[in-house]
Amino acid sequence: GEGDNADGLMTKEGADAFGANVAYIAETWGVSINTAVIEDTNGVDDTYNGAQAFWAPEGFPTFSAGYEYGDVGSAAGLVDGRTSYFFGVQFAEVGPGTFGASLGTKEATVEGSDDLMMYEAFYDYPVNDSMTVTPMVFIKEFATGTDDETGVMVKTSFSF
Repeated sequence: GEGDNADGLMTKEGADAFGANVAYIAETWGVSINTAVIEDTNGVDDTYNGAQAFWAPEGFPTFSAGYEYGDVGSAAGLVDGRTSYFFGVQFAEVGPGTFGASLGTKEATVEGSDDLMMYEAFYDYPVNDSMTVTPMVFIKEFATGTDDETGVMVKTSFSF
């Protein structure tokens, strides 16, 4: 009838998204896996799967890593894959603060393309019980022939 809407939940015309995440966290380590299916209005599915983990052995730095793979349903077979990954390390008690560094893909890498990377390093310094200062430096890679972007920032956090 007039005013009927055929693009509701779980119809071909509707753009639905489903996701799930399962995680286990122990005292010094943790792991999670996730999956998602995102449907466009033409009924074509994009699927994404990922895994993340951290390890924090006593007396050592904390390590974290993650990997994600996606399949874009509407893309041609040779360029439908997307990958992302990261690796990080954090050192507690470096002086009065915490030092950390990480690297990873700046964005999902299209199958057959070069990874565009991002690097960062930070130092989280507690000034007092209610204020923390975090200087950070980062580098972002861009396509060949384009200059990388380097930046410095300082974040100040207050808690009361």
